[in-house]
Amino acid sequence: MTFMRARALALLLTLSAAPTAAPQVPQKPPVPPGAPTRGFAVAVFVDGLDYTRPALVPRLARDGEGVAIAYDAVDDDARPFAAQAPINDLLAASPALLIPIRVAADMEAWTRAFAFLRRSPARVAVLLAMPPDGVITREVAASSDKLIIMPASALPKSTAPQVLTVAALPAVGSPPVADAVADIVLAPPAATREAPGGHAATSGPASSTEAALLASGLFACTDLTRARSAGEVVKAFVAKGAKGVAGSAPLVEMCARR
Repeated sequence: MTFMRARALALLLTLSAAPTAAPQVPQKPPVPPGAPTRGFAVAVFVDGLDYTRPALVPRLARDGEGVAIAYDAVDDDARPFAAQAPINDLLAASPALLIPIRVAADMEAWTRAFAFLRRSPARVAVLLAMPPDGVITREVAASSDKLIIMPASALPKSTAPQVLTVAALPAVGSPPVADAVADIVLAPPAATREAPGGHAATSGPASSTEAALLASGLFACTDLTRARSAGEVVKAFVAKGAKGVAGSAPLVEMCARR
């Protein structure tokens, strides 16, 4: 065997023995830096968000060193990124600072997400992603000190005392939201005085998802001095609502912006 053939054979054996390169996983961008925050913050369970958007950067809750408090329960890291998430624009309008938690449609990710919630400084969590069956019963019960806000859906509302289910105001002519579906219907300020009995859905939250996020703003205009638990906070929100027809969820006005 000639020297050149031997060298070529050695190179071929080396290449065949080399491990196959792993597929490249797209890198998630770093969370932009920011200043420490002190305002009221809520955890938001989402399918992901683009935290690099200028409108979202100032809405992120941060620790004393300015590091964003965030978690990706799918990838188990601190970057819950999704570039084209439809929730991006909605989150920018949040009345509270945000602690984003990315989840997926599997129980394991939700278990990690709730474990992070229990360690986080958030006392309120807004579930803007649909949890799999069994999550609410198991994980909410293990997080009894947290107020859980959920958008109303076709499913019956949770019976857990610390869960607040929120619906958007139906359009004029639509049937009212049943109290078996939602604990409250969130409406714009002065809705009960301006047009009792029917309101345009466009004047307030456009969807139950938006209503659930905006419901975290009720802390700013609700007397909670006697509330000693998350369940009592839910009762206080429900109690301030205007009663409609029998069997319908009470209408709660959003806090007026100052």
